[in-house]
Amino acid sequence: MVRERKRRATPEERAAAVAYYRSSGRSADKVAAEWGVATRTLEKWIADARRAEIDPGGSMTEAQRREILRLRGENASLQREVEFLKKAGAFFRDRDHGPNGTR
Repeated sequence: MVRERKRRATPEERAAAVAYYRSSGRSADKVAAEWGVATRTLEKWIADARRAEIDPGGSMTEAQRREILRLRGENASLQREVEFLKKAGAFFRDRDHGPNGTR
C-alpha cells in the first residue's frame, strides 16, 4: 500500500485556519476536520500563533511567555468579575429603588 504524501499548508492557510477556529467558537476537532488536517496539527498552529502574538521577535524566555499568558488569563477573569459586579449593582439598585426611583 502506497501512502499519499500530504502537502504542507502555507503560512497563509495556517493563519486562515487559526483565524477561523478563533472566530467560529467550534472545537479544534471540528475545525480540523473541516480543514482536512489532524487535530494535533491545528492545535500546534494555534499554539504557534499564540506564541507569535506574545513575542513576535522571539526574544522572550519560555517563563516570560508563560507569565504573560497567566496574566492575560487573570486579566480576563477580573474583567468578567467587574462585569458581574456591575450587573449585580444595577440589579440591587433597581430592586431597592423601585420602578420609578423611589425607595
